[in-house]
Amino acid sequence: MGIAGCSTCFLVLELVLSHTGNVERAVAFPGSDAKIAAFTSRPLAGLLAVRHRIREDDHERFAPNAEAVVRGGSAASRLRHGLSPAGRSALLPLTAMLLAVPAPRAVAQAQGGWFPRLQLDNDYYNFWRWHTNRPDEEYTNGVRATLTSHGGSWWGDRFARDVPDCTEARRDARACRATTVTIGQELFTPHLDRAPHLVTGWEQERPYHAWLYATGAALMVSERSRRELSFSLGVTGPPAGGALAQGLAHQIGFSEAPTGWETQIGFEPGVLAAYRYSLLALRGGGGRGAGFDVAPEVAVSIGNVRSHAELGATARVGWRLSHPWSPAAWRERAPLEWWLSAAGRVSYVARDMSLDGTLRRPARRVERVPVVRQYRFGVGIRVKHLTLEYLATTRSREYRSGPGHHAWGSIVAGATVAR
Repeated sequence: MGIAGCSTCFLVLELVLSHTGNVERAVAFPGSDAKIAAFTSRPLAGLLAVRHRIREDDHERFAPNAEAVVRGGSAASRLRHGLSPAGRSALLPLTAMLLAVPAPRAVAQAQGGWFPRLQLDNDYYNFWRWHTNRPDEEYTNGVRATLTSHGGSWWGDRFARDVPDCTEARRDARACRATTVTIGQELFTPHLDRAPHLVTGWEQERPYHAWLYATGAALMVSERSRRELSFSLGVTGPPAGGALAQGLAHQIGFSEAPTGWETQIGFEPGVLAAYRYSLLALRGGGGRGAGFDVAPEVAVSIGNVRSHAELGATARVGWRLSHPWSPAAWRERAPLEWWLSAAGRVSYVARDMSLDGTLRRPARRVERVPVVRQYRFGVGIRVKHLTLEYLATTRSREYRSGPGHHAWGSIVAGATVAR
């Protein structure tokens, strides 16, 4: 499922555009200069044209096998028309949150600072393993497209009037405010060799599960700490598009067709509130030479999708290492930096819909392990405003009948601007 991220990006994009009919308002690719701001309506329409051209080429190259994927119009239209009225209604909160994102030029003019960020998670990105020996199970794919504005936007004027936007804050300011908006999808699957109904005891395997969501977060940032309060709305089950995303990825990637999505955890609107606090406990060097920093953090979340408490820390070493989160400090950073990172965390999980099923009449569930550990290693580089990072994450057993651990890789790309 190595290219599921790209398929999911196009799927979400088409879903939004099909519901809004407005390319420029629906896309969260901000920019304050002509090179970025130009990537709005016409180039995006071209991008979608390329996507449809790819679909046509796939049909020509792989027909009739690709017929199951491409017939009946676009993936978005098939998902939209295949949903029940309740499923279509469940997509409206996601569309509303997308439309609430200001247009790119409005963000640039009103907020002055921004950064877009795209993160693709997939166990196919386990590059330390031979490509024929990479897993395709458990947490198998995730896509997160994030837009961060270095301003408080609507929430700051109501709840933090005395705190300046991060675009205006001086480096010695006690705190500044910022905002993030994220659109994402997560997919969970059992091992393909133990698909539902094909082996004895398949009910003890991880259920098929998809979670499509939009998240808005308010941030209070200083050189010493970072506080984030977020709220997420989304859907699970068929409206989340898991079967379509994985089917497209496997069809294009010449992989074995996934079976068993008809047994996935069912439709339910998802609501999630979360709080995360990070503290910069140690920092040395950086600037013009070698440097390091250590930041412990705590987090809690509550909702029908996930409820948990978490304790962890992240350490980095690198060359010309800039501040991990302060836009005010970024104004003085060098044009080039690189780093290595290591992180660990332990979580107490009170609820996980991917394992516990829906709140109301769960049809699929497995016995969850309450204490889960996770560690992560990464390498990254920043050249001026562009950042690229690779992360390798390993998580311990999450349910009694599950594997002892599961690993996946992440590719993260972004752009940062500080003024």
